[in-house]
Amino acid sequence: MKIRRILEKSIAVLFSIVFAVCSFFTLFHFEKYPLGFNHSTIKVIVFALITAGIIIGYEKLFNGSNSKKANITRVVIAIILLMIQVLLFLKVLTPIGWDALEITNSVEYGMYNGDYFVRHTNNLFMQILLSDYINLLKPIHFLSVLRKMELLNLLFVDAAIWMSVLVAHKIYGTKAADRVFICSVLLIGFHPTLSTIYSDTLAMPFPIGVLFSVVYAAYEKKRWKQILYMCLAGIWGIVGYYIKPTVLIVYIAMAILIILRWKKEYLLKQFFLMSMCLALTACLTAGIVFIREQPIKEDLKRQYPDIVPLGILHYMGLGLGSLEDDPSGYGGWNEPEVIWTQQHINDAAYKQEALQHIKERIIAYGPIGYPGHLFNKLVWAGSDGTFFYGLEGEFHLEEQAPQNTLRGLLQNGFYIETSFYQNWFSSWMQGVWLVICIMSMLSIFRMSDSIYSSIAKLSILGLFLFLLLFENRSRYLFLYLPVLLIAMESDCNTGFSIFP
Repeated sequence: MKIRRILEKSIAVLFSIVFAVCSFFTLFHFEKYPLGFNHSTIKVIVFALITAGIIIGYEKLFNGSNSKKANITRVVIAIILLMIQVLLFLKVLTPIGWDALEITNSVEYGMYNGDYFVRHTNNLFMQILLSDYINLLKPIHFLSVLRKMELLNLLFVDAAIWMSVLVAHKIYGTKAADRVFICSVLLIGFHPTLSTIYSDTLAMPFPIGVLFSVVYAAYEKKRWKQILYMCLAGIWGIVGYYIKPTVLIVYIAMAILIILRWKKEYLLKQFFLMSMCLALTACLTAGIVFIREQPIKEDLKRQYPDIVPLGILHYMGLGLGSLEDDPSGYGGWNEPEVIWTQQHINDAAYKQEALQHIKERIIAYGPIGYPGHLFNKLVWAGSDGTFFYGLEGEFHLEEQAPQNTLRGLLQNGFYIETSFYQNWFSSWMQGVWLVICIMSMLSIFRMSDSIYSSIAKLSILGLFLFLLLFENRSRYLFLYLPVLLIAMESDCNTGFSIFP
């Protein structure tokens, strides 16, 4: 039992160490870690101080009050921010290149690019989801298809923010909920990534949705509501998995924490019932998705019989890429690895060849070089508060609108090619990210005994581990930011739990 508690405490320590590294390299930039903007330590410090001031000021504004007046004020602020967010992103929205374009174009014009979905089968469900949504909104003609998809994008992100605030309120209290809300606004709510309709945003509500459902099941007294929330936890995780497989990391973290806290005599029957609800609903959801996807997959397989889907070994190979393979960073998409896969993926012994290829690359790094490579991957992914925005493929497909128009003025902040973005807006995002990293680092000094805090922390650590082992880039952190905001909080209100 003591060993298990030590292991759980080590999660908080490692979480703090990781974000200490991220904090240092977010503030101080070294040329060996490429960025897509002009870094300025002075500007990052200034914007970090402004961010800290806004967070402290917002918390002090309410001071944990739950009075009617305070709650009305919270709602009014949220509605105003929501209106600004929607109007802003519908105004700056423009077609985006790389994989996101393959998804959105196939939704708007039909699946003319079936070969893409055979290679990248993990993106098929996202295409189906968006297609069904657009078909539902066909009677609405005053909005373009792209703007309709953007509204869904914002809905999913805002749902994730809302759930993170509710989780924080439930396990930490009102002050923590206020901090999580304002941090979400600064870090997520107006981030340029929201203008990209892709899995990084569409998958965002699902990890936090699992945590939300489990927390609310734990604090609920009525059995039928507990069962309902645990069923929702099963739905959230599986639907999210089909949009972005890393959503499952929160399930893995939850299972590990249950094992670490397990007591045979403690609520065994109730835990078994809740687990069965989650598992059965997850299986049912997976079956429904399978039924929806399978006819399309079979049709695509008939059309493109010679195309082999990219698998996990390809992404492990990408994760071994160095600056020599691709100067944009460590372990991201790189042409040499893609060419190697194309040359071998149709071989009968591809799996053995790929494993040998990965083994040879690790050996080539050496016993010192490979850990160094993993550290470089951590720093590169964890110190970019823009989350690799604008650095994949032909990103903006349209030129910026004229500066004498409102659209042009707003796009000046959202286009990475512009001077304002390069020298100011990017520094603002770095300043916000630095504050979040520092708060996460300092969480070690106010450790919570809540199992849900440990689940959140272990989920973030699991995501970083995934990036170290597979394809790496900071945008893969984006969908877990609501979970991160829960992980960095610590003022726990103890309460009933279905977990030991």
